[in-house]
Amino acid sequence: MLYMPIDKPKPSRVQGAFLTDNEIEGIVSTWKDANPPPCLTSSFI
Repeated sequence: MLYMPIDKPKPSRVQGAFLTDNEIEGIVSTWKDANPPPCLTSSFI
């Protein structure tokens, strides 16, 4: 993919996947649902 930064006269070649904010939020919510935080009881504190 070519990326055209506003401060450079020519585009730069970049590699990697482009993810939108909605896609990132979907991935993070899936991870959170699959791995909920541990439930700590008062005996651990």
